Amino acid sequence: EQTSNYIRINTNSTPFGTVEVEATTCCGTEHLVITQNFSQGGACSYFSVYPNPATTEFKIEFEETFDLKTVDETTSLEIYDSGFSKKYKAEKIEKQLKVPTADWKRGIYYIVLTHKGQKYYEKVTVEK
Repeated sequence: EQTSNYIRINTNSTPFGTVEVEATTCCGTEHLVITQNFSQGGACSYFSVYPNPATTEFKIEFEETFDLKTVDETTSLEIYDSGFSKKYKAEKIEKQLKVPTADWKRGIYYIVLTHKGQKYYEKVTVEK
């Protein structure tokens, strides 16, 4: 008796996107569409997000591995909704940022840090 199935996805250089899955069992067919962010955790993680899920605000805190002295005019931190519309852009990159979400809709949001030609991603869920 098989009780689970596994799918492996190689995202290459794009750590987020849409995955569509169609599963057929003896009970019928289910079609599922997932928008997922595959975080670059571990040594590549420059920031953390909490609380996650958030309600009225969340904080972005940069790890010790991220040298704030290396921030320049090309460094940016932006947040996009699931439709990839920009919801927030940090005016200044600091050790800790507070992001207000009281007027945001419930859903998943993608945090994109661009630094030294690389992009780093994280996701946060906003609940109401």
